[in-house]
Amino acid sequence: MQKPLLLRLTNLIFVILLPALAVSAMVSFFQKSYISSYLLLSGAGFLYLTRRWSDFAKITLILVCLVIYLAAYLTNVLLVFMQPRLEPSEQRLHAARRLGVTYDTRTRLQMMAHLQEQGIDAVPVLSPHNLVLTGKSLPGPGRRLLPLGGIAQKTTVFCNECGDYAIYQADERGFNNPRGSWSQPPLDVLIIGDSYAHGACVPPGDDLASLLRRGDKKVLNLGYCGNGPLLELGGLREYAQALKPKVVLWMYYEGNDLIDLARERNCSFLTRYLLDNSYSQDLIHQQAAIDRAWTDYLETSQAREEIKSCYYHYRSFLSFMRSFQLNKLTQTILEAYDSISEYYYPKQVPSFRKIIIQAQSLVNSWGGTLFFVYLPDYHRYAGKAMTYPLNQRDHILSMVQSLCIPLIDFHSTLSRLPDPLAAFPFRTNAHYNKEGYKMLAQQIANSLKDSPPAGVANFPEAGGRP
Repeated sequence: MQKPLLLRLTNLIFVILLPALAVSAMVSFFQKSYISSYLLLSGAGFLYLTRRWSDFAKITLILVCLVIYLAAYLTNVLLVFMQPRLEPSEQRLHAARRLGVTYDTRTRLQMMAHLQEQGIDAVPVLSPHNLVLTGKSLPGPGRRLLPLGGIAQKTTVFCNECGDYAIYQADERGFNNPRGSWSQPPLDVLIIGDSYAHGACVPPGDDLASLLRRGDKKVLNLGYCGNGPLLELGGLREYAQALKPKVVLWMYYEGNDLIDLARERNCSFLTRYLLDNSYSQDLIHQQAAIDRAWTDYLETSQAREEIKSCYYHYRSFLSFMRSFQLNKLTQTILEAYDSISEYYYPKQVPSFRKIIIQAQSLVNSWGGTLFFVYLPDYHRYAGKAMTYPLNQRDHILSMVQSLCIPLIDFHSTLSRLPDPLAAFPFRTNAHYNKEGYKMLAQQIANSLKDSPPAGVANFPEAGGRP
């Protein structure tokens, strides 16, 4: 007797879905999307277990799954069209056009190609943070390495938030400093931090370190985009200990430093800095190996970055076409989860305290002074100051004060402005603009003049008042 059409279709769906889910799980795994891989593999396993169910049970399961997915799909489509949200880069582009400001829309790789056509050996910023996220390290002489800087002495293409790309000449160890900065000890000031310390996304000369150098002060910048507290502790251990600066500025960005710490604690290279006071990769003497490893890594990562950036001009269309992936719905759920799951990240504060204690002890060991610089996030002034991680401010400041670490709170400066958002490019979610960095440098210079450590008296004006 011939089976009903619905039952044959159900069996066909089961036969197609099982290998499709398994293959999708493998693809997600190789793309480092482990959660998606786990969910897809679980779905394939569940489907395999239902192969012996009755025909009625199989039909019911298929119908229930189709109804649930259809409801989720329609919700995703509604979110795409009812909650249009431009990316910050698109907001800046539109704002620049309204103001008549020229805005370079080229991707980072297109800018690199332009420079290379002019005979300039340009490379993109290569963040150690990306290695931490993917669980990678780079090959070194006889062992693996986790670099803390980029490729040395290269024209480095950073980022564009103000209309033009920030492009700088990397120093002898791949950081954003003038060449020769490492051969002029003793240092007056050393900067540890993430992209704000690195100089995102302003031209050379408008970044924090350059502004603090005015007046012939010797300033070295170890900041790098994506750094979290453990990467920053590693920078102190690998480089600052040999240089013994009089002042170390620990730049704390409230927007993601605790988030970064939660991720960094899964990296064995970084946790060893916290657990073993004598641990070092000897990176200060490994620059040739670091350059070779980064160059090899670059050859495998450029194409993926170019593919990601090609969606820029057709975001709305692609969002609709890719609605079957439920990206918008997933994003909305994750944002809602972040707003109510504040219990997790405060648990990083004790680990952060241990890191700061180690940093303070290390700096004190050579007679230096550690200053804690608190950097506020855009959302604090855009009406979202009560959401994580901004609501951890009191915990962090209380911890710093309990350790008797001198505090430089940039929020105290921005909050007094008639329009704090004027310190951000086109008043959008971004790093500080050149006026914002100028105000930050001035506050730091004033703080060092008011309470100077030994040997750092008479700190000059940093770039003048904005």
